[in-house]
Amino acid sequence: MKKVWIGIGIAVIVALFVGINIYRSAAPTSGSAGKEVQTGSVEENEISSTVMVPGTLKFSNEQYVFYEADKGTLEDIKVKEGDKVKKGTALVTYTNEQLSLEKEQNQLTSESNRLQIDQIQEKLKALDSKERELEKQVGKKEAEKQIESERTELQMQKKTAEIELKQTELQRQSLANRVSDLEVKSEIEGTVISVNQEAASKKSDIQEPVIHIGNPKDLVVSGKLSEYDTLKVKKGQKVTLTSDVIQGKTWKGTVSAVGLVPDQQESAAAQGTEQAVQYPLQVKIKGNLPEGKPGFKFIMNIETDKRKANTLPSKAVKKEDDQFGRPNASDEEVMKASQAVGADEFISDLAEGYATEVEERGSVLSAGQRQLISFARALLADPAIIILDEATASIDTETEVKIQQALKTLLKGRTAVMIAHRLSTIRDADRIIVLDHGRKIEEGNHDQLLAKGGIYAGLVKAQYSTAIE
Repeated sequence: MKKVWIGIGIAVIVALFVGINIYRSAAPTSGSAGKEVQTGSVEENEISSTVMVPGTLKFSNEQYVFYEADKGTLEDIKVKEGDKVKKGTALVTYTNEQLSLEKEQNQLTSESNRLQIDQIQEKLKALDSKERELEKQVGKKEAEKQIESERTELQMQKKTAEIELKQTELQRQSLANRVSDLEVKSEIEGTVISVNQEAASKKSDIQEPVIHIGNPKDLVVSGKLSEYDTLKVKKGQKVTLTSDVIQGKTWKGTVSAVGLVPDQQESAAAQGTEQAVQYPLQVKIKGNLPEGKPGFKFIMNIETDKRKANTLPSKAVKKEDDQFGRPNASDEEVMKASQAVGADEFISDLAEGYATEVEERGSVLSAGQRQLISFARALLADPAIIILDEATASIDTETEVKIQQALKTLLKGRTAVMIAHRLSTIRDADRIIVLDHGRKIEEGNHDQLLAKGGIYAGLVKAQYSTAIE
């Protein structure tokens, strides 16, 4: 009986010992009490490769009517701005006094030729009568012999007159075509976009169109592809369109045309600069059209490749109460860093201020607010080198201004490597390198690259859509 109780006692002691060790293993260590770790797992996501190209909004089909001095005097403009026109609608008419004189002269010449032919015909009839009279006197053969030369001469005169009449008729047809050209007609169906009276009266020093016709319901975005992208971009590929002029909106489209031959780079050759060969590109917009007008600048993000891959989310492991990247930082230091980059303003407006729970991945904050908090973390860590990847992506203009100010504070006295498509971020960089699929195609500061007039200059113009000062 004693052995049984001893055995039970030993089993209880062993179980207690194991339980204590399990508890100690599971309990948080000192300094980490109250910490919570969230984990993630590998996910299968769709990854797309894109090519970004600056472009301009244009009419898919348009017609320009210019003043043509060789047609004469522009008499009348038959349409006004905003008019709907169909193919064949009369647009302008000319008067041409010289052409009118030529037409009258042609009519007179034609009448003269006809009279001449009629006269010769009468002479031939008279000759036939003379032949019959001679035949009675000298016989048929002798009569034919006596009038043969005269008949031959009259027949030659008649042929010459007929040829001249035919030439006159051809001239009449040519004149009729020229008279028809005095009325210029629409070659497309659309809307009259503009009517330039000054160009019509020849007061403009630069040749400008008198009438511009386009179809506002049929718009495309056109741009230029570098030689490195032409092998990837193909007709029918999906395109996402954005514009800094019309912020917060995107449009869908497809590649409708890729040029087979490159655009001429005369200006670049004249300046002695080197740049990638560029090919014309056109994207047809699908669905709702942009509110912008032709000439607005757009960015075309062309989806060239799509594939599935296993990815691990960047925030798959997250430790709560991470003191802005520096565990030992005090609350005062955190507030100073936030104030320095302009984050304190919106943090103070939150329900619980710095103690506010912002949920998973800061979902209650805007993209710009999350970016400012990231800047505050970096400032608090005080690194010697900072790498920024798309620091101003997916934010509005007002927030961008705040982030630009925060960047000046963050980058002061530090070395920075910045990757950006929104070029305002790198405008003040000492050195800008333009990459295209891993290949360096341009290098210099902002002003130097603008002067080259290459791809960087094209992207700047597309994003700002106004003249660069």
